[in-house]
Amino acid sequence: MSPAPRALLVISMGYLLATGCAGIEVASVGSVVPEPEPSYLVQVLTQAPDEAYLLVITRVAIDPLDKRPLTEALGEERLDALRAIAAQHGAERLLLDESRVRGERWAYGLGISKTLTSHVGLTPPACEGLGLTEAKARVARRASLCLKDLAKRRRSLSAKIHVRFRVDPFGDLMRAAALPDSSRDSQVQECVTEALESVSYPRPPSLICTDDLHIRYP
Repeated sequence: MSPAPRALLVISMGYLLATGCAGIEVASVGSVVPEPEPSYLVQVLTQAPDEAYLLVITRVAIDPLDKRPLTEALGEERLDALRAIAAQHGAERLLLDESRVRGERWAYGLGISKTLTSHVGLTPPACEGLGLTEAKARVARRASLCLKDLAKRRRSLSAKIHVRFRVDPFGDLMRAAALPDSSRDSQVQECVTEALESVSYPRPPSLICTDDLHIRYP
């Protein structure tokens, strides 16, 4: 079995096994370690270290109306659960991250290690494959339709959009950001962001991946 399919299998199994774990979804690049360290030893971070290996990612939904910082919004019980999952996969640190997509707020826990290695680092590799190409084509079509509708109200509309986006282990958009060479028009950016949020993506073998999208109108 080649490395990429094996990684995908682990991700799929982790996702299915996690459905009964208090709403926490899990994706990993390997199995649990035989004798994990106690979860209370897992250090919680909000800033990524210079270098580390990514072993497992967890995801849990948070009330989007909760304006508190991420650690407070998670609460002690869920944060302890994320630390326990990180420890089970050999991670010594838990890097917290969050995203807001389609009006939902998601908390991510990245179990990372400086001693237990994996083929995945903290810098996401480029997304690739036919499935990703097809997903981007759907995004481009939906964004173009939105821009075409916007142009009916704004006859002189002209826009260039360059967006960098990240895909999470479960095939969902994790975040998207317009790059400096993009139009600053908020309505134009909204067309592209909503299109990115509306499609599903292939689950990346690297757990997370990143790619760019270029759209011009007309």
